[in-house]
Amino acid sequence: MIEGIFVAISLGIMLAFTIGPVFFILIETSITKGIRSALAFDLGAISGDIFFILLAYWGTSKLSAYIENNPNLFLYGGLLIIIYGLFSYLKERKDFRKHPPQMHITTLEDKNYFTLFYKGFLLNIINVGVFAYWLATIAAFSSREGITPTEVLIFLGTILSTYLIVDIIKILIAKRLRHKLTPTNIHKIKQGINLFLVGFGIFLALSGIFPNFLHSVKALF
Repeated sequence: MIEGIFVAISLGIMLAFTIGPVFFILIETSITKGIRSALAFDLGAISGDIFFILLAYWGTSKLSAYIENNPNLFLYGGLLIIIYGLFSYLKERKDFRKHPPQMHITTLEDKNYFTLFYKGFLLNIINVGVFAYWLATIAAFSSREGITPTEVLIFLGTILSTYLIVDIIKILIAKRLRHKLTPTNIHKIKQGINLFLVGFGIFLALSGIFPNFLHSVKALF
């Protein structure tokens, strides 16, 4: 089990640095809205992971087969992310033009933590790839000889705990970078993240339209 703990810590670190919508928006939230706002968003994203873990743990084999036989799930998730990215891009451009950048950056702490929590949760659960990750992780670890349900829960809890700790470190580092960024640069970062979301959504949608697309991309690396 000690070996499993080390594996779980490694997976938690890898998960925290996985390039996806949550990764970039977490950094952007920390810079523009502050530490507590970023933490609320992150807890929402982790709640999405817990939601997926519960579903995967409930019926790993059945759900895995369902996803493989229903690639449209990737298409729908991709379309939702594309819509979100485009909407955020247009809104940010409108707000930037309406309110000219100031000389100094002032972090506006968003007190509506529930909205940020929900935003993190929603962005995670519409990404079917996250669900596939937890399905594969649970299936791989629970299939090992002699593994008990308690050990599986400890393994998953260690991954999530490591993930949260690393995310907190990222939030603190991003917060310190705020003083080195101008409002114009922050605007560019936000728009870059929004464009990334659109691109990520297109990639996810293509995985649904062409079921073998994702496997073909992986084969190139």
